[in-house]
Amino acid sequence: MLFTLDRTCRRRPLAFVVGLTHSAVNAQTGPNGRESRAVKFAGTALYVDDVRAVLDFHRRAFGFETKFFDESLQCGEVETGSESLTVASHQTGEMLMPGKYLRPEGGGQVSGVELAFVTPDVPAAFARAVGAGAVALAEPKVLPWGWTVAYVRSIEGTIIGLCTPPAA
Repeated sequence: MLFTLDRTCRRRPLAFVVGLTHSAVNAQTGPNGRESRAVKFAGTALYVDDVRAVLDFHRRAFGFETKFFDESLQCGEVETGSESLTVASHQTGEMLMPGKYLRPEGGGQVSGVELAFVTPDVPAAFARAVGAGAVALAEPKVLPWGWTVAYVRSIEGTIIGLCTPPAA
């Protein structure tokens, strides 16, 4: 069995890291009698140069408190209210994926990935994120289907989308 660090930086079987529990790995049917999914989304990990700075940015920009931080592993997690958001150093990425981990090119300007956060007040969240050091990418605007959206680039380069879904 392969072992690695889970989102709390503890040694776990690899299946646990991708959001599988022992029962989910072995499950054939769910409670409704239908086939259940063996793989479920568990969260997102950002690999960055300065873990503490990114954890602090998410606290100041979005109010996400740090659940834990492990100094020796340079790994932490913020409380988002839903799925986990782990922040780890590039060295942790290199340790977890020896010889295969690639740092983003272009001085931290990560592209092709967006973290999306739902908020009842997109303009206020946008202003708070920019005030915390994010770069404004798109000012708040209402889309034709009713969502209000805005985009920022966080201090380590990740694109963050802010949106309010229309009322049901």
